Amino acid sequence: MFAIDAMFLATVQANLHLRPRIGNPDEMRSNRMIQTLENLKFRVTDPELDIPEDIHGNVITALNEEAVASAALANKGGINFIHTSGRFRFPRTERESMHLASASLQADLYPDSVPERIFVTHTRPEPLLGTLQPFNTGSKRTIALGFINQGGILNVPGMLFVNRCTWAHIILETAHVLDMPEKEVLTSEEISALSGKASPEGVIF
Repeated sequence: MFAIDAMFLATVQANLHLRPRIGNPDEMRSNRMIQTLENLKFRVTDPELDIPEDIHGNVITALNEEAVASAALANKGGINFIHTSGRFRFPRTERESMHLASASLQADLYPDSVPERIFVTHTRPEPLLGTLQPFNTGSKRTIALGFINQGGILNVPGMLFVNRCTWAHIILETAHVLDMPEKEVLTSEEISALSGKASPEGVIF
């Protein structure tokens, strides 16, 4: 992430005639894109002292991919978001192939001897599966979990649960791709909560 941070900031600084847009500030901090955040600043209406904020900041808050896409489309002629999983895609051009992860790295991360794969993302899972198509070993062995358009929950555990992304959902899908009985990896209470027969509170979270 340090390399991505440095690369994106260098791209912005080399193209000062283009308006950059990037989000979100909280994700940038947790992913160590500190240089970019410090230089481009979070856009707010009332900046606080000693915090990278500015009323003309280029870092915006986008709560979902629809908002990200809208912000990017509105920023015509500007510089917008990075999708690092693209380094593992099927290259469409020779230029793209130059930036792919090496074959040895791909083999180390996803060896052919382990066809079972579970991807978890905070965006929609379908685009991620498309981008990572080289690692997709089929619907019975490759699962992607992510945002499935469920909301209305005002806490993180609840949001993860309704979008089937909790630790328990990951274990459940692990059992499925390994052809293991659910009861071998989850308790009866956990299975009931995951199937909607009981409340997840106090069981899953």
